[in-house]
Amino acid sequence: MDQVRDFHAEPSARARPRGTILIIDDEAHIRELAELVLRPHGFEVLQADGGAAALDRYTRQGSEIDLVILDLTMPEISGWDVLDQLIERDPGVRVLISSGFANLPADLRFPPQVVAVLPKPYRPADLAAQVNEAMQSRK
Repeated sequence: MDQVRDFHAEPSARARPRGTILIIDDEAHIRELAELVLRPHGFEVLQADGGAAALDRYTRQGSEIDLVILDLTMPEISGWDVLDQLIERDPGVRVLISSGFANLPADLRFPPQVVAVLPKPYRPADLAAQVNEAMQSRK
């Protein structure tokens, strides 16, 4: 818990809403950790436990979502398929890939909608830093 506490934003930053993040992961503890880390930084955090729920949520609330954090390995609908469908629905979607794939090819090219890749397991500080960087680089 001390690790998470160390990454909270300064009080002045918490007062300003900084954006809405949709985290898509089939593991509840990963979604909950992300929310625990990102909320103190001023982010609204939405959760989806799989591809179907994520696509439904994005269809309903996509205009409110500033960044998607997407796991590539999920049952039913893979993260790769979710990524394709998100881009089809919204070519302006911004995605941070969070993956436990240890052997992603070094020359793998993601579409431009993918703003960063965060390997799992990650530290809370790494998640906060990647999300902050992605949000600062918004157009």
